[in-house]
Amino acid sequence: MALSRKQRDAMRALCGEIHEEDGVDPRDFFQAGGSDRHKHDYATLRLCAQVRQTLELSLPGALGDVGLTLRVESVTPAPDASRLLVSIATEVLMTEEDRRLMTRRLVELTPWIRSEVASAITRRKAPGLVYALAARHENLAPGEETHADA
Repeated sequence: MALSRKQRDAMRALCGEIHEEDGVDPRDFFQAGGSDRHKHDYATLRLCAQVRQTLELSLPGALGDVGLTLRVESVTPAPDASRLLVSIATEVLMTEEDRRLMTRRLVELTPWIRSEVASAITRRKAPGLVYALAARHENLAPGEETHADA
């Protein structure tokens, strides 16, 4: 915002230095959706916690023996509460083909998983789910991970 000379002189009388934020309306400065001020509200964080708890309970049964080795790492808004990113990890050594099959199986189970999530939360619509599978891979060192979105 460009300041007139009169405004600049009045500001300098009140402070030592003029910064970029000086003279900006606080309602505009603290408006939601700012690039570095992006915070998820309490309700969204609570939703993510409920979805994570539901997935931790339902995924092992849905996927059978393979599901027992899976861990829900995190559930985060992507980009908002209408769509959630589910990070899933496994400690089992998986080939690329196993990882592809696991991702495909998760995508096939998405309608059932969403119905489980919908029954556990109190929202009008169940959020969409996007998966990121982090698994040990044959060609990687034990500490490295690979991700697959579905």
